[in-house]
Amino acid sequence: MAKSKPTVPAKQKTKSTTASGERTIVDTNQASVVSPPLATRPDTQPFRIPKSAAFAAGILIGLIALVPIVRYYDVVWHNAVNVPFEDDFNSTLQFITNYAFHSQSLASKWRLIFAQHNEHRIAFDRLVFLVDYAIGGHVNFRNQILFGNLSLVFVFWLLFAASFRQVTLLQKLFYFLPVPFLLFQLHFWELTVWGMASIQNLYIVVFSLLSLYALSRVSERPAWFLMACLSAVAAAFTSGNGMFTFLVGIPFLVLTKNYRKLGIWTGIAAVTIFLYFWGYAKPGHHPPVLETFLTNSGQFLDHFFTLTGSNFSAKPNQPILAGKWMLALALGIPIYVIYQKRLAGSNLTLFMLLAFMYISCLSVSAGRAGFGVAQAMGPRYGILSVMLLISLYILCVETATNRYVKPALTIAGLGLAFYLYTNSYKQHLSKVADRTANLEFSVALYNDNPDNLILYWGDPKLAKKIFQDALKKGIYQIPALTLANLKSQPIPLTGATLTPTNDVAADVKPYPTHDFLVMYQAWAVNSQPSNETQIQLVAQSAQNNYAFDTRRQIRYDVANQYQSTQFLQAGFSCVIRKSDLKPGHYTLGVRLITKGVPSYLPLTDGFDV
Repeated sequence: MAKSKPTVPAKQKTKSTTASGERTIVDTNQASVVSPPLATRPDTQPFRIPKSAAFAAGILIGLIALVPIVRYYDVVWHNAVNVPFEDDFNSTLQFITNYAFHSQSLASKWRLIFAQHNEHRIAFDRLVFLVDYAIGGHVNFRNQILFGNLSLVFVFWLLFAASFRQVTLLQKLFYFLPVPFLLFQLHFWELTVWGMASIQNLYIVVFSLLSLYALSRVSERPAWFLMACLSAVAAAFTSGNGMFTFLVGIPFLVLTKNYRKLGIWTGIAAVTIFLYFWGYAKPGHHPPVLETFLTNSGQFLDHFFTLTGSNFSAKPNQPILAGKWMLALALGIPIYVIYQKRLAGSNLTLFMLLAFMYISCLSVSAGRAGFGVAQAMGPRYGILSVMLLISLYILCVETATNRYVKPALTIAGLGLAFYLYTNSYKQHLSKVADRTANLEFSVALYNDNPDNLILYWGDPKLAKKIFQDALKKGIYQIPALTLANLKSQPIPLTGATLTPTNDVAADVKPYPTHDFLVMYQAWAVNSQPSNETQIQLVAQSAQNNYAFDTRRQIRYDVANQYQSTQFLQAGFSCVIRKSDLKPGHYTLGVRLITKGVPSYLPLTDGFDV
């Protein structure tokens, strides 16, 4: 018999995962090149901590992340007012009036929902308005503001789900910590107190991000592709730039060789774009698209870089410079990833989101650069710059492979995020309070006397017509806010503290009613910055003296008059209830206190109690 040859075991290969999350193949039969155990390799073995300590660290990181979230929604809750502002008049009140009272057929109602508003088709906004109207029996702008800002929670969750998927939960929480400080800030402050604008400009981010995230998971189950398509359509009919979701999804489907889904995706995109532009008319007050780029490319680029870098607004030239650095980083990261041949395993959701945001910014500059570079700093577009920064930060940390570089980038990102977060509150919280004060005073003055109708829209006559028609038809109910709700409590003073000084300038025009004395949008300045100065109104009689705290307001005209932004917060409003004072004849004065040092200006106006 022939001797059988001993069998040689086939070579076996096993897969392992490094600390950075990269998958490697190890030949277990090549003993001569066996690496030392991972425990002896500090460059690849992550530091292990006890489970109890990891749990405590996770709780601590979570509590820190909650700080900006809770503070943001505290601002929204206390400043959301049920009063229409700007586009609320035609996009909400006029729409509901036409839908409920002037549209008889189902076809006409659907045409109203998808009708053009400026350059957008805000169908999602209008569906929200209809739901709000159906639930409460009338439109409530406070509810719309709260719902609009709820979108940031969905954005936050989607970003968390799409990012740092190859690390432990504790590492993910740590790397993600700068994101809530970047997202829940006041750079886009106008959206915190404006219903229709918050729904349009924030939910477009939700739908687009949801679509891109679902698209990145289409290989897992068919339902994700259905979600991606539906969300992309919803994005397009929330705000016009939502159509770019389809555009940035095409390279992904090509890269992943999903050609069948690519055909469906492009087909749905074609139908969506066709329906969007069916009967479309360019707004007459908008400059022609790309006119500024073709005739003044310098202004177009300045507008674009200012828009993308607008989050860096502490100094005048910072946004343009920041926008250029951000674009360099946005181009550098994918080039580096492609050079390292790691594009297929990278976070394609964030790459698509980054592309979507940049294309959106280009479209805004193409249509709006003709209005001037300063228009790029408008808070309505601030969410674009914020989402660009968030995308760049996450991609930077995920692109880094060294376990020491990742935490270093996280700490640097946290420092930058906290700086931008605090700066946004410093710059814009007073503007939020000013918007709230204006809307509340307009309601209280109207409830005191319907002839005192103050509406905030560019066309006061049309605003009045829409407003009164909505009240008559019961579409809108004005809040039961009165001057008594806005009154200031009297603070007794001694006459010795009211010595006139020569360093105060003021413009105060009292508006008397039967029971109240109202100062609305008055102003007063001394030589010190207004944001560091307390302004009080003083009522002085022969026997009694009272001081009244004021609600501070923004006065751009005063800042322009004195050629200094330090007087931007020189405005104030105040309500005095006469019955709170002891009988007598009172004269008015303005008292300014800066760092404990008072200044006083007596006024010529007076009143009797």
